[in-house]
Amino acid sequence: MSVEFTVAEAGRLKRASCTGLRPSPLFSVVAAVAVFVVGAGAAPAARAETGPIVRVRVLANQPEVTISNAKGRSIRVVAGASELVVAGVPSGARYETQGKGPYWIKTAKGATSNVRGQLRVDKTSGGLSVVNEVSLEKYVVGTISAEMYASWEPAALQAQAVACRTYALYQMAERVGEPYDVTDDVASQRYLGIRGESESGWAALRATAGQIISYGGRPALAAFHSSSGGETASSKEVWGTSLPYLRSVSVADEDDSPDTYWRFGVSDAQMARGLVQLGHKIGHLEAVEVIERSGSGRASKLRFRGASGRATVSGREIRQVLGTTTLKSTLFDVRKEAGQVVFVGSGNGHGVGMSQWAAQAMAQQGAGYREILSNFYPGTKLVGVADLKQRFASRTTPPTRTQTPKRAELVKLRPIKTKLNGEPAR
Repeated sequence: MSVEFTVAEAGRLKRASCTGLRPSPLFSVVAAVAVFVVGAGAAPAARAETGPIVRVRVLANQPEVTISNAKGRSIRVVAGASELVVAGVPSGARYETQGKGPYWIKTAKGATSNVRGQLRVDKTSGGLSVVNEVSLEKYVVGTISAEMYASWEPAALQAQAVACRTYALYQMAERVGEPYDVTDDVASQRYLGIRGESESGWAALRATAGQIISYGGRPALAAFHSSSGGETASSKEVWGTSLPYLRSVSVADEDDSPDTYWRFGVSDAQMARGLVQLGHKIGHLEAVEVIERSGSGRASKLRFRGASGRATVSGREIRQVLGTTTLKSTLFDVRKEAGQVVFVGSGNGHGVGMSQWAAQAMAQQGAGYREILSNFYPGTKLVGVADLKQRFASRTTPPTRTQTPKRAELVKLRPIKTKLNGEPAR
């Protein structure tokens, strides 16, 4: 047994045996060796995070991970056929770290990340998933500079901090009983853990400590995007759900955005393959046009004509099938040229809520974060997390499940929460 297997881990496996996680008969030997190596009499440390805890899925469908702590000790967790194998010991459906972080995570392919808080590893049908359980404020500081340039104006970063904090609480309320609250990518909002922290991010966190935007006494859906192209979109036109504070507003001074104007061309063959993915086989592509636009001018519906048929698809579908990093928004015109389809557009992201580049412009002109937020989320109020204490009391992960989850992806997001925040300004 490796000296990397600590008393804390041995204690965790012992407690697991009392909750039905069925450690192997070798457990007693493993625990004894661990105690001998690290020091007899040591007790597992209590999980350190307090206050509202955000559960961030940082990895999914992995065959194995290696988790290390600040003392250089590490432990390997492998997805077995029916349960996790922790340091060579079959250990049921869940493994949790103990003691004080931070922790480093390394995948089988060598990708690494480091986070504060605690880690939870769950066995799934696709392998294993890793969830970072971290206090709300430490989560927020790991997102601010992941979503916005750390060199930007303090007021813009402060507005971003409030938006990130609000979004986390919104998801915590929506996903009670689910295995995690948010993911670490643009399906939720980017979270880089310690790598995402910066001095300006910490300053923005302190300046807005505990503040969120609320509507009707609940956290608002604090959607944001990189740039709007001159006018934000309403939640109704993008997600089909009308929220009073996510309505279309005019935006000025986004000229510094690199996506104020863009052009993207795709070959006829690639476009045809994309239509097939959407269930439309129309043969050789002959023509394309926008046939319907939303209130903010975005392409709601497109019609394609081919040698063997026609297809009508939404702008969102086309953007998803061609890629959101290349077809940057649905605020575009489209035309057929020789051998390709050309999109010419403006803005980056879904367009709902706060435009990050416009927030920066407002901050440069002297606006504070409160003014920025009220501009993009009209009708909301700035309140403290403490005001929502009963709704967001401190909580821990639900009791360990002894069965393997039936699906690797347990999330069934409604359209309003799909790809919520688009591409970040970075």
